[in-house]
Parts: sequence; structure tokens; C-alpha cells
Amino acid sequence: MMPFNPFSALTSKIYGAIALMLLTALAIQTIRIDGFLWIDGLTDKLADRDKTIAEMIAVQEVAKAEQERVNDENEQRQAELARRADNAELEAGELRRKVDGLRAASDRFADARGMRWWCSPDLSTKKPSPTASGSSGCDSGGNP
Repeated sequence: MMPFNPFSALTSKIYGAIALMLLTALAIQTIRIDGFLWIDGLTDKLADRDKTIAEMIAVQEVAKAEQERVNDENEQRQAELARRADNAELEAGELRRKVDGLRAASDRFADARGMRWWCSPDLSTKKPSPTASGSSGCDSGGNP
């Protein structure tokens, strides 16, 4: 039997092949991390990813600010509409009071003159239709 000689031709070729495989694996890994010529490395990919994430965050912030602006505008519109509705209700109440006052004044005038022809059931006659009490049959609102 031959003694083991680490420097024999066969073992040198095996060690050489192992060394070449390790160097090749190390080169491939280095190219994957740092890149080479047209190959993008990991640092480039990470930089692109970070840039994309930053752009997405900026877009989200802009969208959030726009949504807050729209919500503020909607709240202002709602407040304005509520204020207008309140004003309209107040104006309608004032107009109702004025109409009621005018109606009462016209009723008093008609009672004083004894004429209520606009309240007669037959409006085409336009003649006073007094009843036993002197009223023409109109309700307090002046409607027949």
C-alpha cells in the first residue's frame, strides 16, 4: 500500500478543483452583491427598493393631505348649508308671521266693511255671503 502523499498529482488536481469552485462561488456571490457590468447588484436593488418605498410614502402622504382637505371642505359646506337652512327657517317664520298679520288685518278690514266675498264657497259670484254671525264661513286663516 502506498502512503498518503498530499502533494501527489491526483490530490493536487482535487485540491485545485475545490479551490477553483470556491473562487467561482465567491466571485458569483460578489457579483450578486456588488454587481458587475450590466448585472445589477444587491446594493443597487436595495437602493431602487428604498427609492420606490420613499415614493410610495410620499404619494400616500399627498393623498392623505388631499383627503383631509376634501373633508375640511365638506365640513365647511355642511356648516354653510346648516347656517343657510337655519336662516331660511327664520325667514320663513318671519314671512309666516307677516302673512298671518296681513291676513288678520284683511279679516278685520273685511269684518269692518261687511265684505268677505273672497271666502265665499262660490268664488265666481264675488258677492258677500254673510252668515248669521256676520262671518262668511272662512276659517281664521282666511281660507274657505
